Amino acid sequence: GNANNVDASPQITTSGKSKMATGSPKQKQHKPLAPLLSTPIRNTWVECISLCLALGSSLPGNLRTDPYTFVNKMLEISNWNPRSKMAAGGVRLAALQVVGRVCSLNIDLAKRTAPYAWEILQCCHKGLLSGGAGEPGHRAACVKTACCVVISCRKVASGVRGGDGADSFSVPGAMEERAVQEGIKFIKRATSDKYPEVRLGAAMFAG
Repeated sequence: GNANNVDASPQITTSGKSKMATGSPKQKQHKPLAPLLSTPIRNTWVECISLCLALGSSLPGNLRTDPYTFVNKMLEISNWNPRSKMAAGGVRLAALQVVGRVCSLNIDLAKRTAPYAWEILQCCHKGLLSGGAGEPGHRAACVKTACCVVISCRKVASGVRGGDGADSFSVPGAMEERAVQEGIKFIKRATSDKYPEVRLGAAMFAG
């Protein structure tokens, strides 16, 4: 009786291993998701980078983070070809979101980014034309970022003028003429977009 028990145990183990061995190749292997394609992770990254810039821009000497260099780099990344490997994984969208967040985080950063209104609006306009087929996320982010930069210009101008016009979306003289013209072109393009999310953002921008 004891001999039978000893002989049976390895047979069961061997049979189980063989079933696992034959079944494992049939299991599908899912590719890992790029971190910045996850909305919660991307939003957290954007907030952290923006806070680092806000704190770093007030440090002395070589420790200071230059917001102008940073914004230029983010605009460059946002304008990358969406089909390139460098732009894969939500990189362009994250860079665009950072620019919008930096514009609206506090009044100090608003003052530093307001002179870049024309460049930022140009970047957002290009994003409407290269947002990718069948996916409105990047285009909607372009509209949101454009809103952020216009509001930051309003805040800066309102602060300089002692708060006049704080309740209106735009303040006369808040943006240079070429930025205003670019904003008008942007609105025309965004309001004719086929995605309702983009058109809704454009309506808020124009309101």
